[in-house]
Amino acid sequence: MLNRLRNSLKKKTVIKLCFFAIVVISFVLPVCASDDVKAMPELTYNGKTLSEYAGMDNRPQIEGFSAYAMNLNTGTVIYEKNSKEPVFPASTVKLMTAIVAYENIPDLDVDITASAEAVRKTQGANILIAAGEVYSANELLNALLISGANDAALVLAEYVAGSEEEFVKLMNDKAKQIGANSTTFANVTGFDDPDQLTTARDTAIIGQYFYYVSELFNMSNSTRFESDRIKRILTNRNMFLSKVTSDKYFYNPADGMSVGSTPDGGYCGVSTVTADNGLTYLCVVMKSIETDDTSYVYRDLRSIFDFCTDNFGYQVVASTDSVMCELAVKNAVDVDHFALFPETELKVLLPNDLDFAKDITFEKRVFTDAAKAPVNKGSVFGEVVVKYKGEVAIGKINLVSDVSVDKSNVLYFLSKVERFVKSKWFIVFTVTLVVLFLVYIGFSIYYKYFRRSKYTGNRLKDNDNFKKKS
Repeated sequence: MLNRLRNSLKKKTVIKLCFFAIVVISFVLPVCASDDVKAMPELTYNGKTLSEYAGMDNRPQIEGFSAYAMNLNTGTVIYEKNSKEPVFPASTVKLMTAIVAYENIPDLDVDITASAEAVRKTQGANILIAAGEVYSANELLNALLISGANDAALVLAEYVAGSEEEFVKLMNDKAKQIGANSTTFANVTGFDDPDQLTTARDTAIIGQYFYYVSELFNMSNSTRFESDRIKRILTNRNMFLSKVTSDKYFYNPADGMSVGSTPDGGYCGVSTVTADNGLTYLCVVMKSIETDDTSYVYRDLRSIFDFCTDNFGYQVVASTDSVMCELAVKNAVDVDHFALFPETELKVLLPNDLDFAKDITFEKRVFTDAAKAPVNKGSVFGEVVVKYKGEVAIGKINLVSDVSVDKSNVLYFLSKVERFVKSKWFIVFTVTLVVLFLVYIGFSIYYKYFRRSKYTGNRLKDNDNFKKKS
């Protein structure tokens, strides 16, 4: 009977744990893309971009109304222009369309039938989808991200949510979930709508999320795509990546994402570049212009990218062989102090022309006035806060000993004696002993004087008696 009860309790516990795991997974999955999102939080310097805080006077002058550039490795904001002002998102909307579709279609090989309603609503860029035609989700996503196909966006939206309107609700929910709080979507294609607004900063947040969904990012970075069911070979309309339309703006370091335009939104672009030093930058330009001979959205993006890759890099601001300070040590053999060093090397993304002596300062915080032997190599005795231009903390590292220090038994014994002698109880004992000794001396003197006085008095009394008898 007891065994049955135990088994029953074990089964109930397992069921509860399974249920809890399902709840946790169901909560986490909508937040994260299929890849493990590794996006770094936004990093500014007292609310300013790094280039502004550093006082750089060679920041790009662009035609676009707003822009935002950040380093994806660190989250550092390098450049911005009107980045929190509302703008129409144009084709950058399709990044969120792709994200929501991808995260709600578990199997990208699933066949999706195009409805007459999706075909009827199609305007602008498309791949000539007809009602009743069947495409896989993978084919539709490639068409959306490579050619900007609006019919593919509408078919995906209907499949996931039943209608474009319901799908847009999912897009808005996702925007808020990832921190794009100034963005509101009204359609899946990017056509201008008074209720569809974003900012350059929000678009960068969405672009950063998109970047870490590697399957989608790789689609947007493909120069071409072909399938038996798609009526033509798709070529990437992003002229940073493809030379099909023109080789004027081809930019070999650029990777993926979206470029497009609408009448009110102007020319908008989101792209990434990885520099030779391995640092990756994401840049957004919104509401740029185009003339007969120049598409300024590409020129703007490239000028910002060149500024980032030419002027910034990892700088070693603290190395493991740099002495930060010295610390006294007690009871040690042959030494009375030792040096403290940074526990690890600290590299920070900073301007390449960094004036180390002027721009970098250290605030050292040692936890004790003196160490006590023995000391092991690598023991932590404090920390150092590294500051840039005296104000902004850019890192904190432990301060450690780089040597081992042996204990002197003689000095250790003497220190114990010294400590005992200086202790409260020893002082009380000593004072008490002195007081008692003084009392004893006083009592002895008094007793001796009393006996002498008594003896003298008795002698005098005896002498008087003797005289009277005589």
